Amino acid sequence: MVRVLLRRKPQVVVGSTPKAGLLSMIAARLVGVPVRVLQLRGARWEGMKGVRGALVRKADWLAARCATDVLAVSDSLARLCTDLKIVRHAPVVLGLGGGKGVDRRVFRPPEHHRYSGETPHLGFAGRLSVDKGVGYLLPVLRAIRVSVPGATLDVVGDRDQADPVSEGIIEKLRKEPGVRLMSRMSSREFAEVIRQWDLLIFPSSREGLPNVVVEAAACGVPAVGWEATGVKDAIAHGVSGYLVELGNIEALASASCALLDEAQHEVFQLGAEQWASHFDADSIAAKWSVWLQGRV
Repeated sequence: MVRVLLRRKPQVVVGSTPKAGLLSMIAARLVGVPVRVLQLRGARWEGMKGVRGALVRKADWLAARCATDVLAVSDSLARLCTDLKIVRHAPVVLGLGGGKGVDRRVFRPPEHHRYSGETPHLGFAGRLSVDKGVGYLLPVLRAIRVSVPGATLDVVGDRDQADPVSEGIIEKLRKEPGVRLMSRMSSREFAEVIRQWDLLIFPSSREGLPNVVVEAAACGVPAVGWEATGVKDAIAHGVSGYLVELGNIEALASASCALLDEAQHEVFQLGAEQWASHFDADSIAAKWSVWLQGRV
């Protein structure tokens, strides 16, 4: 990477993700790139223990020390990294946050689908990993079905190799009536799937700012999730969905049932659409452009 940068030294290098962010910031500093921007998209080390957790956290610390500027995709992620001294100064958050934003030409409300209060269609999307909370999906669904017996669930995503959820959990989901497992797909295909949902269940324990939550909101789909880093920035509590205490299955199910009330659902559906406008991809790109122009 150093050789590549030396051939034609750029004025700006932007690095992201733990490995690429670290390598790009070190290389850019070694060759003297004047503006080195580290974009924090999440804290992979959050919740990790032992030597591995300490090493991953140190890698972010080192990347931040090699950067001239640090951006974070959400306020709660910025606060976490500031409080734990991963960064020297509070990272910049553009607008209300977001990495790439949501393409509202693709992710938009359905033209005809209307929630009737009967047989609600729930959804989850993300890496099938431990920290995404996949292990909570079946207990939450069963708790919801106590009040709403006809609820069904789509689970969209591929098994994560770095933090895989157990095969036993996947098998239980596969065998559960009314649960449909689906692999990752294109954005347009995914938007079509989301438009069939009435509620997004998102029990992730850590995020930067989850794209799927704002993509669902843009489709008029409210969400419930833990009050966790990043998630709390993607769900406007009481507007686009509800946030509950981390790990409280009953509270998550209760919040879900409240949103599945027909009258409530219509209010939150409109709230979700309006909330998603803060994360419009074109708007985030414009904020990036203005910010970079001020740095170069």
